[in-house]
Amino acid sequence: DAKLQRMGAKIYIHEEDAFMLRTDPFETMPESIEADVLVKGQEQSLEIAGFNVKFSLFAGHTPGSCMIEAGGVIFSGDVIFKGSIGRWDFPFSSGAQMRESLHKILRIEGDFTLYPGHGPNTSLQAERQNLKYFLQLFER
Repeated sequence: DAKLQRMGAKIYIHEEDAFMLRTDPFETMPESIEADVLVKGQEQSLEIAGFNVKFSLFAGHTPGSCMIEAGGVIFSGDVIFKGSIGRWDFPFSSGAQMRESLHKILRIEGDFTLYPGHGPNTSLQAERQNLKYFLQLFER
């Protein structure tokens, strides 16, 4: 996006989600764009503006859904919300990957404030029971 480039902002996205910048499956962007940085693999740490930023892949909502840890908090995007989880009913989503990601999230040690892509913040500790509930739904 030209405006972001003028401001010096860079676009970071997991390589598995880069297709959404080019093809815009939701038809919300005025033009297709390319990311400046493609995050790769299950986990990648980068230094951005002097901060150590860790991208961790939690596929399901999208193939490249990531939670981003920086400054002692986690930006959970559309993976976890307060009392809920991201949808997995889009053509590019995967319930099986979402289930695997929920198990992976439950293995994160400690507690973090979570800032979802929508709605109020919450904490990993507060969402552990909700994640277990959603995993039970997957098992049915």
